[in-house]
Parts: sequence; structure tokens; C-alpha cells
Amino acid sequence: MNLSQQLAARQEQLVREVFSPAQAATLQADTAALKQTGIEQQSLQVGDAMPNFVLPTIAADPVELQQLLATGPVVISFYRGSWCTFCSAELKALDMALPAIAELGATLVSISPGAAASRPP
Repeated sequence: MNLSQQLAARQEQLVREVFSPAQAATLQADTAALKQTGIEQQSLQVGDAMPNFVLPTIAADPVELQQLLATGPVVISFYRGSWCTFCSAELKALDMALPAIAELGATLVSISPGAAASRPP
């Protein structure tokens, strides 16, 4: 099962086991309304140039996107936290793909809003 299929299965399970039918309907309606705003088309897409940034590493050292791009492509993942089952599944899949990413000369960067102590290893 690929990552997209895993995430869809997790979402279906979450809706079945956690939400009441009314909550599930509200979630579905809110998701549809958000999509109708066109936000997906306004967001960065695969292959788009990302604005430069400087963020601290887990060791608190600054890293700049342009410095990483100087050595090759960069794969960027946004990790909301360990509480997010979808983010954890994506990070696990990226970890499994890390040898292939490195073989292509790319760097994997996971951006998290949490403090360094709460980030995954």
C-alpha cells in the first residue's frame, strides 16, 4: 500500500472510530468548502520554487534553503507533531525513502513548529 492509500485508510478509520456521524458530515462539508476557496491552487505545488528561509536545526544551528539547494534538490516535509497520525505516516514513508532520496543527491528537510525536544529523531 502506498502512502496515499495509507493516509486515505487512516482517514476513513479515524472518521469511523472517533467522529459521530454528525461530526463526520461537518468535517466533510468544511473540507469541501475549504477546497472551493481555491486554496489548493494557491499553495506551492510539487516542483514549485519555495521562498528562501533560514530555520534552526534540531541542534539549533541555522540552515538556509539556498545553502541546501546549492548541493542538490531538497525534499521538504511539514510535520505538525507526533499527535498527527498523517504526519507520522508521511515521516515514516520518507524515512524509508531516504536512501533513494540521498542516491539522487537530494536532501530531506522536515519542518516542525515544535520545540527541538518534541521533534522526532
